Amino acid sequence: MNILQEIAGREAPIEHAEAPASEVPITYASVDKARRLFGYDPQTSIREGLQATWNWFQDLDEHDG
Repeated sequence: MNILQEIAGREAPIEHAEAPASEVPITYASVDKARRLFGYDPQTSIREGLQATWNWFQDLDEHDG
């Protein structure tokens, strides 16, 4: 959230709530298998990706008025 708030230039209200029963309590997501099998090597940091996404939405909003 801190990165998103910095990119947006405003503070977001954060509400803490209990996770629904269907929520996975932990994830082991990893790109290791893709790296090993396909040579996948991501080059975009989370900050760069979020900034690009924010910019895209801002541009979209400007065009839609």
